[in-house]
Amino acid sequence: MQRALLVCTLAVLTATAAGQAQQHTAGLVPGRRIRVHQQGKQVVVGTFASLDAAVFAMVTSTGDSVRLPRSGVQSIDVWAGTKSQTGKGALLGGAVGAAVGVGFGALICSEEHDCPTYVGAGALIFGAVGAGAGALVGSGSHTDRWEPTAWPTLSVLPIGPDRGTVALGVHLRF
Repeated sequence: MQRALLVCTLAVLTATAAGQAQQHTAGLVPGRRIRVHQQGKQVVVGTFASLDAAVFAMVTSTGDSVRLPRSGVQSIDVWAGTKSQTGKGALLGGAVGAAVGVGFGALICSEEHDCPTYVGAGALIFGAVGAGAGALVGSGSHTDRWEPTAWPTLSVLPIGPDRGTVALGVHLRF
């Protein structure tokens, strides 16, 4: 009875994991731009070529064909377009402008005038101008956007010297 329950549980896990693996790795089609993270090595960016049980093949951006052992691949990201740096530019420009405005307001302030008003106005005006300039500069700068792709989470591998014993491995990521 326990053996039948174990077999049924493994069958359900295998079917579920295989369905999830096909769903998440559907983005890995030949010709798609990818980024591969290897265990203990640098990241490789290129075009996906093929994948089998032991080897992951890709063509790098320099045109070199690379075959990576699947066991050494930690994760794969699929290219999802580019994004602009408008927000970062606006924040950085606004912060620098506000700092300059505080300094400028403090310089023109005298004992006869209300210093906090000059400092606040300088920070506000220069901060707004700096944010606008930073947003303009940031909108011209774009970086790649990557989406992670999951590996199949369940595998059955032969182990032992005679390869007569098999092991069931489950890899969970949170």
